[in-house]
Amino acid sequence: MTSSILSCPRCSAALRSSRTLNQSKRVRCPRCGTSFKTPIAVGATVPEAMQPIDYESPLEPVSPAPSEQSRLGIVALFSSMFILGGMAVAGVYLAQPTPPPARAENPKPAGVPADPSKAKTTRTDEQRRQPEEERQQLDREKKRLAFDKLMGKADHDLKAKRFADAENGYKEALKLFADDEAAQFGLKTARNSRRDMEQAATRQREEAKQRDAEVARCIERGKVAMEGKQFAAAIQAYTQAKRLAPADASIGEALARAQSAAADDAAEKKKLAGYRQHLEDGRAAMTAERYEEAVRAFQSALDLLPGDATAAIDLQSARKRLEAGADAAKKREKFNELLQDAQKELDAKRPDRAVPILRQAVKLFPDDRDTRRLLKKAALDATTARNEYNRSMALGDAAMARQNPDEAKRYYARAAKTLPGDELATTRAQAAAKIGTDLTAKRQQFDALLLQAAAASRQLQYADAVVAYNQALQLIPNEVRATQLLAQAKYGQALTAGRIALAQNRIRDAITLFEEALILVPNDPAATALLAQARLRAR
Repeated sequence: MTSSILSCPRCSAALRSSRTLNQSKRVRCPRCGTSFKTPIAVGATVPEAMQPIDYESPLEPVSPAPSEQSRLGIVALFSSMFILGGMAVAGVYLAQPTPPPARAENPKPAGVPADPSKAKTTRTDEQRRQPEEERQQLDREKKRLAFDKLMGKADHDLKAKRFADAENGYKEALKLFADDEAAQFGLKTARNSRRDMEQAATRQREEAKQRDAEVARCIERGKVAMEGKQFAAAIQAYTQAKRLAPADASIGEALARAQSAAADDAAEKKKLAGYRQHLEDGRAAMTAERYEEAVRAFQSALDLLPGDATAAIDLQSARKRLEAGADAAKKREKFNELLQDAQKELDAKRPDRAVPILRQAVKLFPDDRDTRRLLKKAALDATTARNEYNRSMALGDAAMARQNPDEAKRYYARAAKTLPGDELATTRAQAAAKIGTDLTAKRQQFDALLLQAAAASRQLQYADAVVAYNQALQLIPNEVRATQLLAQAKYGQALTAGRIALAQNRIRDAITLFEEALILVPNDPAATALLAQARLRAR
């Protein structure tokens, strides 16, 4: 019994049927579910030992033999590699920009072959240029190798403190590569180190020279003291020399002779003991910072052994400490005075004046935290007070501009209270008060004149009323009420005078006075009627 095998066109699965399939028979793949027609040539036969499947049931996939699987895998691998390689080559080719066509100076017509001699010349130039580039590359490598060798030796000399050799090495290296930062830094370091070493050697020679001179002076003082049988002074001189030159055996021998001679001389022995005791007392006083006592002790030691270098040095040190202590005491005293002055200003509510005083105190003792905190607070208070002062002064000036001296006086007084003792605020407050007083007096006189003018108007004494109103307006110019009353008085005066002139048959004067009255009080019925009457009589 045979079976048919065919391949799915979609998933390429090998499928098996229990019998030979007819052409163009529609079947369905059990793996991907694709329905397709059988090809003209279907598969191959399989042995009867294989289990058949029903033709009507879905086809079953057939697993290929192991050898066939290997072959398929190898074929698929090489196919993938071939496809990927082709895609990569195509991508590289397409990514390269298309070079512009070279423009020939003398283009040749198509079909004419290139000049073989020119091509040969080009190949010759390329052959010559290649050895030249190789030679230049070799020279650069040799130069770098020589530079590295010089740098290595210079670095080694620098570490070994052979600064002159290191300096020369760095200089040679910089001749090869002048811009190399490491070589420049090494040269600078070597040069500075050599200079420092030379200066140190010079100082050592000078110190040794001074030490030898001091040793010679001490030995000479010791000899003179021995000749004068001042054995204590001799011991001290030789001791000083021994301290400066401990390896000199002759100094030790001279010191031993002086000590032996002093032991036999009771007076010198006593002097030496007193000298040493004074030195001990002075040094103890220095430790306890009793500098005056130290000065006295060292001076006593120097009196016992005049010219003694040890006592002289200790005496000088004690005097410096004493002077420094006196300066410190003066500094502290000045500091305390400044604090007291600043506190007085703060108590007087003048932090602006306390701030500069506290700044001087901080300069004397910058590490005093209390003073620094006090200065910070005073500066803040001073700023607040100054802002309030400026505000009050501005409000006072505005009130004066509005001719309100009483209000201005209040603002100026507030500014003076904010900064007590301020001359400007005090002066302006006084000026505002004086202006207010003068204005009050003027107001009283003004009111009296208005009463006087009103009484004159009631008695029809308009001329007196006009005079009084004018005097009032001189005291307070442009006062609205007085200006209106003045106009009414002038109207009454003109109307009264016009009536008198009309009664005296002075028609022209009467007309003029009635017109003035109408100017003062337009459309007044009485003045209008009198004017009409006067004009009628004038005809």
